[in-house]
Amino acid sequence: MGIGALYKVQSGKETTRGVAVAATAKWVGDLTPSPSPEWAELQRPSLVGAFDAVRIKDSWEADYKGPLTFEAPLLHLLSAGVRGGVTPTQPDATNHPSVRLWTFTPTATTSGQHQTLTLEFGDDVRVWRATYCLVSELGISGKAGERLELSASLFGRSQVELPAGFTPGLPELPANIATMANTKLYVDDATGNYGTTEVPGVIVSLEVSLKTGLAPVWTMGSLAFATHSEQRRELTITLRGLFNNVWAAEWAQFAQGARRKLRLHIEGPAISGPYKRFVQIDVFGRWREVGALPPEAEEGMTVMELTFKSEYDPALGADFVIRVQNDIASLP
Repeated sequence: MGIGALYKVQSGKETTRGVAVAATAKWVGDLTPSPSPEWAELQRPSLVGAFDAVRIKDSWEADYKGPLTFEAPLLHLLSAGVRGGVTPTQPDATNHPSVRLWTFTPTATTSGQHQTLTLEFGDDVRVWRATYCLVSELGISGKAGERLELSASLFGRSQVELPAGFTPGLPELPANIATMANTKLYVDDATGNYGTTEVPGVIVSLEVSLKTGLAPVWTMGSLAFATHSEQRRELTITLRGLFNNVWAAEWAQFAQGARRKLRLHIEGPAISGPYKRFVQIDVFGRWREVGALPPEAEEGMTVMELTFKSEYDPALGADFVIRVQNDIASLP
């Protein structure tokens, strides 16, 4: 029996989709795999449930949960769920060459060229591997006074055991934990600029949820899926805020159906000089849903929940953009 505290996850970047590669990066957090083969059963005129069964499809899914950091596995999950092939830029290559800015802009009319991953996971006794791994859902959540959490739902081809164990010798990557205390919300008119008007002292919890639109596709001749499809995506941000005049004004924007520009800016430790780590989400759209009316009470305070849904922004050329600043020069 394996030791739970020694469970770990590693990933490698596939060159050819579905062809296993050795791991090149360690993740922080946990992965819960769910191998789910599907069966066709033969019934006869009988109270017996099945007289025979044949496996018709191999399906594998996994749930990832861990702290939001500014490094791995966030970069891997964004590459496998939002946009592949992203190369970071250097905001100031001369004075601060270690700083890297990753910009994940999802495509509107072409393939996102998402990066497929080989995942290794297990403990000190058994190690498994899954290939052709992509992200179907990605989330960030948190409550005031706590760290931010990163979650993802992935799909891939069936896991196989690795008798030789994990790819050895991988270093521990930097892991700087993001917190609600260092998170800011900006809300601006559709004609304004992202990140101009801060909404301070209001938000008590947040939940960012991205349905990537990626899904496996099976073809004749194999139990494993052959390729994947790219369908319409959806980004929603649900915020619970103290129902003061500021948040009441956003409720009024919901009532009017007005388009808004939202920015979530999650700041981390310094990298070099004035440059800090951050995760930044710019999203265009409208408030689509409102919580209970009258607003609910939470710890003696009146709290209102609003849910924002993404729409296409011609200025962005997309419905949202996610930026990550760190000191990682290439996808590990």
